[in-house]
Amino acid sequence: MPKQNELPIDFMELAAVLMTLDYKLIRVDKTNQKHCIFYLEEHEDSYQLITRYFNSELTVDPKRLFINLRTLKYMIHSQY
Repeated sequence: MPKQNELPIDFMELAAVLMTLDYKLIRVDKTNQKHCIFYLEEHEDSYQLITRYFNSELTVDPKRLFINLRTLKYMIHSQY
């Protein structure tokens, strides 16, 4: 259950993009083994950025994106 100022994201690639745009990862909910939810710090423009992501209108640093994606994958598969 999201707390105030937490943005629940269940799409790993989107979470990695938001982290690349300096959104802070608060926690990862792995209670369901087949489905993770990433909770990021919510900002005023969060939903605008998510819309821009799905419309392919965002540009991010590919190196940072790759690092954040690897970090999220590690968190999914670790005992964290």
